[in-house]
Amino acid sequence: MHGLICPHCGKPIEVFGTGGVEKASKDFNIPILARLPIEPKVAEMEDKGTVVQGLLEQSTEWQRNFEDVVSAVEKTLEEK
Repeated sequence: MHGLICPHCGKPIEVFGTGGVEKASKDFNIPILARLPIEPKVAEMEDKGTVVQGLLEQSTEWQRNFEDVVSAVEKTLEEK
């Protein structure tokens, strides 16, 4: 998770600090696939069990980042 999207203004809030993921990526020689913030709308859909359907029906920055993760994982699996 990469921060939180403020439900009032839509701006990201860095609740976990910064730099830790980059350090771990470098230390363990693994790529950073994406930065997915906690999105209140996604959390609400998860609670209702409608997250996949809800994401398919909208276009958000969170959804685009999630699709980047899926693409990166698929590419990594294809390379092996």
